[in-house]
Amino acid sequence: MEKASSVRGSLHFRVVISRVLCPLRGDDHLSGRIVTDRLKRPTRISNSRGPQPVLADGFLLGLAPDEVYRAVPVTRNAVSSYLAVSPLPCPGLRPNLAVCFLLHCLSRFRAWTLSSILPCGARTFLQLSPAAIRYPAPNVVKKARGGKSYCYIVTVPFYVLICLFLLFSAATAQETDSSAVFRVDEIRYDIGDVFDDSRVHTRYDKLAYDFLNWVHIETREHTVRKLLLFNEGDYVNLDLMLESERFLRDQRFLSDASITVVQDSGKNIANVHTSDNWTLTVPVSFGFSGSEWTYDNLNWGIGVQESNFLGLGQLLGFYFGHDEFRDMWQVEYGAPHFLLRYNHLDFLYSYNTDGYLASWKMYRPFLSRSVNQWAYTIAGLKNQRFAYFYGSGDMPPGAASYSTDKPLDSLNLQEYNGDKTVELMKVEDFIDDSLSFHLGRSFGGTQRKFYVAGTYDYRRTTAREGKLFRYLFTDGESAYAIDSASAWNEWLPERKDSRVGAYVEYSNLRYEKIRNYHNAKWTEDVDKGWKLKAQVSKNYEQLGAADNDIRLDFWTNLYLGRRHHHLNLSTQTYFYLDHGERRDFFGKVFGEYIFHPSNMLSTVVKGQVDVFDDVRYGYQLSLGGSEGFAGFPTGFYTGQARVYGNVEQRWFPDFEILTLVPVFVGFASVGETAWDLMDINREDLIYVLGLGARFVQTKSISRLVNKVDVSFPMNGARKHEPHFSITTTYSL
Repeated sequence: MEKASSVRGSLHFRVVISRVLCPLRGDDHLSGRIVTDRLKRPTRISNSRGPQPVLADGFLLGLAPDEVYRAVPVTRNAVSSYLAVSPLPCPGLRPNLAVCFLLHCLSRFRAWTLSSILPCGARTFLQLSPAAIRYPAPNVVKKARGGKSYCYIVTVPFYVLICLFLLFSAATAQETDSSAVFRVDEIRYDIGDVFDDSRVHTRYDKLAYDFLNWVHIETREHTVRKLLLFNEGDYVNLDLMLESERFLRDQRFLSDASITVVQDSGKNIANVHTSDNWTLTVPVSFGFSGSEWTYDNLNWGIGVQESNFLGLGQLLGFYFGHDEFRDMWQVEYGAPHFLLRYNHLDFLYSYNTDGYLASWKMYRPFLSRSVNQWAYTIAGLKNQRFAYFYGSGDMPPGAASYSTDKPLDSLNLQEYNGDKTVELMKVEDFIDDSLSFHLGRSFGGTQRKFYVAGTYDYRRTTAREGKLFRYLFTDGESAYAIDSASAWNEWLPERKDSRVGAYVEYSNLRYEKIRNYHNAKWTEDVDKGWKLKAQVSKNYEQLGAADNDIRLDFWTNLYLGRRHHHLNLSTQTYFYLDHGERRDFFGKVFGEYIFHPSNMLSTVVKGQVDVFDDVRYGYQLSLGGSEGFAGFPTGFYTGQARVYGNVEQRWFPDFEILTLVPVFVGFASVGETAWDLMDINREDLIYVLGLGARFVQTKSISRLVNKVDVSFPMNGARKHEPHFSITTTYSL
């Protein structure tokens, strides 16, 4: 069997795909002398001329000299190596009772042994010679699927027994395929323009895209070169190639990236293909939540942003925004190679009507799992704002009766557990500052990795420099307000940490590339495996801390699944130890199951439980606003314990217009909040049904997703009232 291939230009050539099933007349080895001459331990003597050695113990498995040749990665799940196996029939049996296999394993799924299937174009150890293509392969059926050709080898009834033997053999032989080292002799770059891969429906679309491509400044070749994790002349393995590909896709100015390796004139050539994003944008956001169309419920913003300034990968942006709490004027800057290669810098300053926010972060990440390296992070935050505190469910702690001579109806007070959010308190000039420095080192192999880091963390949260406002609310025939002493001593967050510590992390991860997973159209890198992380740190009064307490942090992540089924589980816990007594506890458990049978359908089931314990009441969890129930006001359901579940059916139509891809969803949600986890009962759960659409900006540098939802509560104070939500997020 042959396959026509092409290289750059008009040069075409023919490449032998496989000769395993092409028999030669007069040879009892069905694979023919082309195989037997190349086997290190042949199972039969070929018919080549000259004296033949006598083999006392013929072995069923044979490898080409110097093991096997690495296959060219013809697909994203390229074959990295394989075994040629040809069990022979007993003397006297018909030749068609023999079973011939070409067994291979996908490089990123070493435990998945796929027998009898070989992507056309994969290279074997067979020589390119006339004998190799003399006869057709009568037992091979060529079938096209989705634009790709596959070879299916027809087997006989011994197939099942032989497969069991081969599966065991391959499971022990394929462990180090992706770590085999080869030299990169040359790197070629193919930098695709921004709209080269966009869907064109009319000639006017094409004219518009061509004009925008002409206006757009393409990413410079040296910008992509600096982002690669290898250079020409380096010795690399498949794992490092995949890590480099993933690192390129993480860049905000690239919508996609791929790296393939081919052989040309005896050289290993790495072809790097990237696709630009349209980086000069006017970001416009519009959001609304609630059941009343008022300006207070409106969130909107506009700005200008260049995320690939002069093709150098730098970000510069200016914005104005409005939400239910404040107006904001912002400036943002980012550089992927600030002063040094891979040294990232991100900076944001926002002047707000209720204060300001200044945030900066400089870091060098762990670039690749296949290389042990150093990494560091320095980050700082200064924030002054208005802080709001809400209540729902049982009477809030610290609430005191308020006496008044006026009728309550004339005061227009908030109704507790009514159909509107109850705002208990507001603090002006609430302070939240932080500074951290982490320095770490990675150890281990590509899949199993061990990380160790030293840490310093400063955190100051206080309302002492601000002004407190307490609001009246009614419950039945009485009026209440949070007691002033309780507000300062039990409610308002107060923390001053200056901690020195360390963390350790162990991970066993690989990753898959999946489309339409948490987003649409883009190729997403999805982790598979697990990781554990633990951090211990101690406050020191000598460094400015309020006490000498110890803080413990724990994280666990489990990523399971294959093909159509994916399960993600995670936990997060932290607490302080004050002379052995636990305080300020936070715990969270999150689970997500995704059934992804095709690129057009996806079913997502999510569940979450999180809780604060022995902590000030100002640390709150909500099911309104941007969290939980779509369209519900911020803080409508609030407490220190939260339970939430959601089922969502997604449909991805194969349609794109003006770089927008629609995704249609139907969803059902259930949840509740309380001041204590044990106070959440099944009869108190709130049920919500809804429909929505997501409009994915496929060329957005921040990969924004615009969500439009309408939801209907099935019970509760807002029963059967339609709730509308227009929000902008980073995932479906």
